[in-house]
Amino acid sequence: MKILKKLTAVIISLVTVFAMFPIAKITASAYSYTGLSEIGNKILLESSAKPIPWTDSLVAYEFKINGEIGYCIDPNTPAQKTEGKTVEFTDFFGETGKEVIKLDPNSNNENEKALIAALNTFYGVAYGDYFSSFEVNGKSAKSILDKYINNSLYEPLFAKIDKEFGSKANEKKYYILSHYALSQLEHQMLGDPTSEWKAWYGDTDTIINELADFAHSIAKSSRNWSVIKKRSESSNFYICQPKPSDGTYCQHLIVRIPKKAKLYLKKSGTSEEIKNLTEQTTDKDYLNFAGAQYTLYSDDNKAVAVAELDKNGNIAKIKYSYSNQDWITKNYFELGSGQYYLKETKAPANGYFALSDKKYNVTVTTDDCNNERILDILQLSDTEIVKLKFKKESSNPDLTTDNDCYSLDGGMFAVFANKKSAYDYLADNSVKNNIVRYFITDSNGDCKAISKDGNSWDYNANSELYKIAYSDSYYAVEMAAPKGFKSYNRPVQMTINGTNGGFVVLSATIADEPMNDPIRILVQKKDAITGQTTNMSGAEFTVKYYNGYYYSESELAGKSPERKWVLKTTERGNTYLSDSNRAESDFGEPFYYVPNSNDPTLPLGTITIQETKAPTGYKINPELFIRQIKVDEVTGSITTFNEIEVPEPRDTVYGNLTIYKTADDSKRGANTAKDVWFNVKSDDGVTDENIVTKSKGIDGAATLSNLPVYKASGEYVKYIITELGYKNADGTYSVPDRYIPPAKKTVTLKENVTLSFYFANRLQKTGLIVQKESEDGIVSGFYFSVKSDDGKTNKVLVTGEDGTAHLTNLAVYNTSNEKVKYTIDELGFKNADGTYYFPAKYVKPAAQTVTLEDGKSFVVTMKNLLKRGSVELLKTDGNGNPLEGIEFELYNTKTGIVNVINKNSSIMYEAADSKTADTVTKLVTDSDGRIIVNNLLPGDYYFLETNSKGNMPYAGKINFTISPDSLDRLDIQLTVKNNSVFIPETGGTGNNRPIYIEIGAAVLAFTILVGAIGLGIRKKKKNIGKKAQQ
Repeated sequence: MKILKKLTAVIISLVTVFAMFPIAKITASAYSYTGLSEIGNKILLESSAKPIPWTDSLVAYEFKINGEIGYCIDPNTPAQKTEGKTVEFTDFFGETGKEVIKLDPNSNNENEKALIAALNTFYGVAYGDYFSSFEVNGKSAKSILDKYINNSLYEPLFAKIDKEFGSKANEKKYYILSHYALSQLEHQMLGDPTSEWKAWYGDTDTIINELADFAHSIAKSSRNWSVIKKRSESSNFYICQPKPSDGTYCQHLIVRIPKKAKLYLKKSGTSEEIKNLTEQTTDKDYLNFAGAQYTLYSDDNKAVAVAELDKNGNIAKIKYSYSNQDWITKNYFELGSGQYYLKETKAPANGYFALSDKKYNVTVTTDDCNNERILDILQLSDTEIVKLKFKKESSNPDLTTDNDCYSLDGGMFAVFANKKSAYDYLADNSVKNNIVRYFITDSNGDCKAISKDGNSWDYNANSELYKIAYSDSYYAVEMAAPKGFKSYNRPVQMTINGTNGGFVVLSATIADEPMNDPIRILVQKKDAITGQTTNMSGAEFTVKYYNGYYYSESELAGKSPERKWVLKTTERGNTYLSDSNRAESDFGEPFYYVPNSNDPTLPLGTITIQETKAPTGYKINPELFIRQIKVDEVTGSITTFNEIEVPEPRDTVYGNLTIYKTADDSKRGANTAKDVWFNVKSDDGVTDENIVTKSKGIDGAATLSNLPVYKASGEYVKYIITELGYKNADGTYSVPDRYIPPAKKTVTLKENVTLSFYFANRLQKTGLIVQKESEDGIVSGFYFSVKSDDGKTNKVLVTGEDGTAHLTNLAVYNTSNEKVKYTIDELGFKNADGTYYFPAKYVKPAAQTVTLEDGKSFVVTMKNLLKRGSVELLKTDGNGNPLEGIEFELYNTKTGIVNVINKNSSIMYEAADSKTADTVTKLVTDSDGRIIVNNLLPGDYYFLETNSKGNMPYAGKINFTISPDSLDRLDIQLTVKNNSVFIPETGGTGNNRPIYIEIGAAVLAFTILVGAIGLGIRKKKKNIGKKAQQ
C-alpha cells in the first residue's frame, strides 16, 4: 500500500502544479508554428463518456481530436472532459499565427524525433500494429507495458481499471500509460524549464521512463528512425492549447492526423439558356447556390462528411462525421485514400433548384494523400426549378371571337416527360406513361387548374405544382378539346419563355382549329312536281349566320346576324358559298374560311336560308329554312344539314302512268310480281325516278303521277320504262335468271289520264331430245322416263323410227332461281299390259341427269351395248396332260378371223376394232394347255388348229355359238379320245348329249363358256378348264 499512497500524492500534486504552468514559458527549437487555418480554425474535442479510473479519486479520459485518436498532456486534468460529446474550440492560447505547433519529421532535434516516434509506436496511434510489432533491441512499446501490467507488484495501481473494464482493462492501461509517456516526451521537447515534471509520476516513473527511453532509442538509431520517418510522411503532428469560452483551463492537446487530399466543389445549373436569361434580369436567384448540401459517402455507404455551399457554388463549410453536427469552416474536403461518392442531400435554399439524384464518384490514392494533393475541382450541376405555363388559343379567331358556340374553357392537357411518351398517348389514349402534370384551361385559354395525377386538382394560381424541375424534353398534348374545337393531334414542346416571379417560365401554346362546316352546296333548287334540277338558274337566296343555336323564327326575332349574303343559283339549280355565286343584291360581307385555305366554311351556330327571287317561270318558295351547325356530344363530329332542297312550284299539263306487272310463276302466297323495281326516265332529262310494284292479286302494280306530258317545245315527252328487277342487299338490282330478260318500253302520256303499261316476266323454257343408239341397230320403240327435281315434270317418251324422242316447254329454272335438274332413265320396250321390259341381250345404260339452257334443245344420247361372252379352249394329249404352245386361230362365221388383244400368256380379249394396235390372230395355249378369249359378241365361231408342235392335229373346225339371249352360263366340254371328240349339244340348258369325234391316238378337250361379260360370268374360275369325264 505504500506505493499506492505515494502515487496518489504524486498525482494530486501533478494536477496542482500543471494547472499553474503558463503556456508562455514553453519554448521550442526544431518544431514550427502554424496558424489556425491549417486545422480549419477550430478543433473538435471529444472525451470518452466514461473515465478511466486511476488512483484514489483521480480519473483520466480518452480523447479524440478532429476524429483521430489524440492525447491531452497530463490527461487527468478534470477540465478536459466532454462526457462523450464533441466540443468545438475556436480560441487558442498563443500569439496569432503561432497557436499551433507542427512537428517536423525532418527535424534533427532528438526530443522532437522521440515525440514523433512515440506518436507512431505508442498505443492507439500507430499504423497497423506498430505498437506491438516495431521493436528496438527486441522490445516493443507493448512488450514494455505488458512487463509491468502483468507484474503483481503493480496490481494495486491497476485494480480500479481491472474492476471497471474487465476484459478490456489492458487497452485502457495501454492508453493511459501511453498518455503519460507522451506527456513526458512533450515536456522534454518543449524544454520545460522546471524539473518537477520528472518526479510527478511517482511509482509510474519507472514505466514511463522506460517507455520514453524506447522512443528516444528510436530517435537515436538512424536505421530505426528512417522507418519512422518514412511512415511519418503520410501524417501531420500537431500540438495546441484550446482556450475554452467559459475561462476554464485546458491542457495541451497532441494528435497525429493522417495527411489527406483536398477536394473542392463547384456548382452550376444545367441550362445555359436559363443562366443567360438570369444574367439579363435583376433577379439573380438562379445564380445563387447557397444552402445546397452535398454528402460524401465511403464505398461502404457510410457518411464521411457534409459540405454546404455558398452562393457561388463553392464549399462554405464542412461537417464531418465526428463533428457532432458542428460545422468546420473549410472550403474543401480532406479525404484519406479510398473510393467515395458524392450526392446532393439538400437543394439550394432559394427554392430555384431541384434536388439532384446524380452520384459523383471520387477516387483518392495514397500518393494523393501523402502529397496532400488538391484534386481536380468536382463540377456539380443542379436542375433549375421552372414554372409551367400553358396557353390555349383559337387558330381562327374570326370564327370564334364572341361566339358562344366556342369556348376555350375546359380544355384538358397533359405534359409528358419525353416526346416518345407523348406520341404513344396519341397513338393509344390508354397509354399514359410519364405524365408529369395535367392542366385545365379557363375561358381565356390560361390554366385554371393543375394536377399531378389527373384526379386531384389544385385551382390556386400560385400552386407549387406549377413548379417543376427543368427539362428540355417536356411535351404538351391535348387530351380533351374545349367546346367547339378540334383536338390538336400533335405534341408541342415546352420551351423557355421569359420569367415570372423570379422563376423562368417553361411554356407551350396550342392553337386549336375551331370546328366548322365547309359546306359544298347550301341550296338545291328543284321542280316541285318532277324533281328536276335543270333550268333553275337565276333564283336568289338570302343566307344569314347567327353565332348561337336557334330553332324557330320566334327565337330569332330581334337578333342580328353576324354575317349575311345573297347567293344565286346555277343552271343546275344549286348555290354555295363562293364569290362567283354572289348575287348583285349581295351585302358584300366576307365569308368565313377554313384556316390556311381559300375554302369558305361556316362556324358552329345557326344559319337561315330563304328564297328572295324565283327562277323564270316559277314562284318564290317563302319557307324560312333554319339549320344548326353543332358538335355531336357522343361522336365529337360536326352535326350539320344536307343541302336544303327547295321545291319550286310551276304551271304545266300532267299525266300519270301505271306499270302493271305479271309473272309466269306468280301465285297466291308467293307473289313474284310485287317488289319489282322499274326506272322511268324522260328524254328531256326532267324525270329520272325508280318505283317499285306493290301486290295486286297475284300481279303487281306501280303508279307515277304528275308527269309532264309536253316539253316546253310542245312535243310529247317520251318516257323510257326499264325493268330493273328485284333490289339486292347492296342496293343494286337484278332480274332473276329464270325469266326471259324483259325489253324496255318507250311511251308517251295523255293529259290528266293514267295509262297502264304491261310487263310480263316469262319463265325461260326449252326442249329435251333423247337420241337412241344401239350396237345391233335397233333404235325405235324404246321408252324413257323424264323427271325433274322440283317434281313438276314426270313424262314418258318413246323413240320413233329415227331413234329420237322429243319433250318441249321444260322450265330452265325453278322459283328459287336455281337450275332445274332433269333425270332421263331408259325403261325398255312396252308390254301389252303397259309394263316395260329390257332385253337381256343389252347392257342397260345408266340414267343421266342434266340441266337445260334457254332457247337450246338439249340432246341426251342413250346407247345400248350388247352383252359379251367368253370361250375357253383346253388342249391335252391322250393322257389328259395339257399341251403348251399349240397354235390356233379363231373365226367368226360372218366376219372372219378374230383379232384379239393379248393381255397375258393365255387370257385375251376380242378387239373392238380390227385396226386396234397390238392385236394378234395367233392364239397359243399356255402351260396349262389353255386359251381364254373374252369380250366376244354374240354369234357363231370356230377354232382352227394351225400348229400342233408335233402332236396329233385336229384337222376340222371346232364350232361354238355365243348366244345373246342366255342369261346363264353354258358349259360345253369337248374331249378327243381314241380318235373321237366329245361335244355336248349346244343350247341354254347345260344338260346336253355328248358328241365324239375320232382323232386317232390324240385326245383334244376344250370347254366353251358362253355368257355376258357385263354380268361378270368369268368370276367363277373353278368352272373353267374342267376335264370331261369319259
